[in-house]
Amino acid sequence: MKRRTALPSALGIALATIVCGRTPGPSDQTSGETGPPIKIVAVDVGATNESGAVEVPAAIESSRRAILTSRLAASVVAFGPREGDRVNAGAVLVRLEDTTLKAALSAAEAADVAAARDLKRAEALLARGAATRNEVENAATAAERTRSAVVAAREAAAHASVRAPFAGRIARKLASAGDIVNPGQPLLELEGAGGLEVVASIEGAIHERLRVGQRIEVRLDGTETSFFATVHDLASSADPSTHRYTLRADIPERNGVRAGLFARLLVPSPGGGSRVLVPSGAILRRGGLTGVYVVRDGRAWLRWIAPGDAIGDFIEIRAGLDERERVALEPSRLHDGAPVTEDGR
Repeated sequence: MKRRTALPSALGIALATIVCGRTPGPSDQTSGETGPPIKIVAVDVGATNESGAVEVPAAIESSRRAILTSRLAASVVAFGPREGDRVNAGAVLVRLEDTTLKAALSAAEAADVAAARDLKRAEALLARGAATRNEVENAATAAERTRSAVVAAREAAAHASVRAPFAGRIARKLASAGDIVNPGQPLLELEGAGGLEVVASIEGAIHERLRVGQRIEVRLDGTETSFFATVHDLASSADPSTHRYTLRADIPERNGVRAGLFARLLVPSPGGGSRVLVPSGAILRRGGLTGVYVVRDGRAWLRWIAPGDAIGDFIEIRAGLDERERVALEPSRLHDGAPVTEDGR
């Protein structure tokens, strides 16, 4: 009598594996895990967005700015003002070496005097019948040429003195006395007196919410100062290297607001409602999923979420979190159910 051996099916093997146990993955840890707690930094979800607006870093700049450049290849002889000095319109700011230019001007003026004398002599000879009309015309052409040469030489000599196109303050010196400069090389940056503007580099998601003429709230960093600025320039195309847009908004005259200060723009959320945001440092990406570690009862629990737009240093959360929860930063150090303790607690 033959003995039959029954072979387990693939389904049976799979069921046996499930019943008898399996190797747990990173998110399969149980809340009963023991071990020293991991020190973490946790933040409140939505705590940075209580007003329903997104903060965007910005800077206060003068709305009237000019970068003065050299129009000559020469050395810098004198650099009068210092950074921060105020200057009047027409003031000489930089002097360049002009010895050769002055010599060229003197030669042009001498040639002009000689040409004018020749023209006068030719006209006198023509009146006595001792010269032809053609000789007078040639002398007149020569005199016109030398007069043009004098104008060009004077213009070139004037370029040796770089003057302020308007009254303002020296923001930056970009050259020093003794430097050899070339045509087009920047020498200094001048900020005009008067109006100020706030300038920010914004992402596409924020760009879509703004328009020229819109009033937007501005807060100065480190102070309680808050005011509204009016958007007057919103770049229609992004910078190809950063994929960000430049925004400029006019600032009304206010005491204590000056160029060089840092500020933050408060960009309203769509519909004026609040948005759930978390710092980008709290986001965990694993495969095609996005998650955060929610801190609760002394443990970090992995929560998969539906992310939205990146807004500055924050990520919008469309589903999976609410403002009553806390999330851990640096999620790569954690696993589901890990015991944690917050720094400072």
